[in-house]
Amino acid sequence: MKKLILAAALGLTALSMSTQAATVAQSFNVTATLTAQCVSNNAAPSDVNFGAYTAFGAAATPAPTTAITFRCTKGYASSPTASLGAGGTSGTIAGLAYTLGIGSAVKTAGASGAAGTVGTYDVYSYTITGGMVAGQAGDSSASTAPVVHTLTITY
Repeated sequence: MKKLILAAALGLTALSMSTQAATVAQSFNVTATLTAQCVSNNAAPSDVNFGAYTAFGAAATPAPTTAITFRCTKGYASSPTASLGAGGTSGTIAGLAYTLGIGSAVKTAGASGAAGTVGTYDVYSYTITGGMVAGQAGDSSASTAPVVHTLTITY
């Protein structure tokens, strides 16, 4: 009889331990605040180089170009706007007048190239084109140092 009571007590103990094993869940939010930005993708874009110019002649390269790219946070509704800030859209070098123009932005996917996946970004490329008319005399006493211009994007 004592064995039966002991076996019954052990059975109740085992039964009460199995009812204690349960799961419970609690929901929580994951949040982040994104500060969107664009950064230059070029360490140093190539020069807008007109090449050699013979007075009263023409530039060896009358319409040189350079490409400048920016990486931007994915998902902008429209292209950032670009403008030539410091240096403006025209200038002189060696007494030769020139102009600069900005082409329309070309948007492509960056990083893995798959739109909308983690790790991708938007790339905006702008082509800067120079123009120098023929027939200029130039000025041999004027500076031939590179003239610095800045492409500014607003996003």
